[in-house]
Amino acid sequence: MPSCILSDLDTRAGPGVIVECNRPDLPALVARAALSISQAGYNTVAELLMTRTPSVVVPFEGGIETEHCWRADLLAERGHLEAVPEADWTPNHLDRAMQAALVQGRRSPGGIRLDGSARSAAILRDMADSR
Repeated sequence: MPSCILSDLDTRAGPGVIVECNRPDLPALVARAALSISQAGYNTVAELLMTRTPSVVVPFEGGIETEHCWRADLLAERGHLEAVPEADWTPNHLDRAMQAALVQGRRSPGGIRLDGSARSAAILRDMADSR
């Protein structure tokens, strides 16, 4: 995110609102948050699901990448988070999504496996053992 946009968001944020671009301790911070508003990247969404934090995602829709939109739409349809397309990112629409996420509260990942690294290691171990 360009620093001018980050600075503008920080200036507009109200009391108690933290605007940050990137943090190494993001999972711990998100786990303590009442609400997260994020883009819909793979790692971010995995962290949101693991922490069960009420969430609104605004998927990145630029360029040829569409995976943010697919991920956000599927998870919103299944009730895991609220998604606001970039085209609908108005104060009113964002407010409705935030309120809906807060009403839903902390949600279970409901059948989504969040142990990808451990599972990948086990598969590789099994493959190595079979040789």
